[in-house]
Amino acid sequence: MIAEMAVWAEFVSQAQARFLEAGIERPRWTLDQICSAYFRRLPVDLIADPPKLDARSLQNLRQQIERRCSGVPLQHITGIAGFFGYDFKSTPAALVPRPETERLVEVAIREIQALHPLLLGLTPRAPLVQRYRFRECQVQVGTWHSRKRYR
Repeated sequence: MIAEMAVWAEFVSQAQARFLEAGIERPRWTLDQICSAYFRRLPVDLIADPPKLDARSLQNLRQQIERRCSGVPLQHITGIAGFFGYDFKSTPAALVPRPETERLVEVAIREIQALHPLLLGLTPRAPLVQRYRFRECQVQVGTWHSRKRYR
């Protein structure tokens, strides 16, 4: 157990140094995100109970670290992109949401609330049928028209 912890501590130290060398902001947090996704464990669990690092795990993690150091977005490495409090699957084909986009959604929701209060009332009589939840309110998309349903 002590030997495994020493291997983990050495790995963390080397990874952080590599991130600093590459100019990656928040090196420990970045490493926690990569390892958390790789081992499918929360970062706090990795600290409390470090995983056993075999040769294959070390090789895979070092490849992911090098990908991040070469400029690959963290979301493409972990396969997860957070947006507006939700986690979404992310691939290299997807654009990574920016914080400015979240701010734009917040402003849009406020404007919709002010201009169209029925959209957020979600009464059974509301003409909108598809609902997408965002933290404080629900935005509905799609309407019934005649006998056709538009999406």
